[in-house]
Amino acid sequence: MTYNYISFKNYNMEQLYLPMDLEVHIPENHVCRIVNEAVEQ
Repeated sequence: MTYNYISFKNYNMEQLYLPMDLEVHIPENHVCRIVNEAVEQ
């Protein structure tokens, strides 16, 4: 497959795509929450 054009996606160096709180993506009953709780105690 060949393309006869170049496409650029605009971006800004000040953008932040990472979620600030990764915990929102972890289900409530996930094993990593149990491990984290055990480590914190």
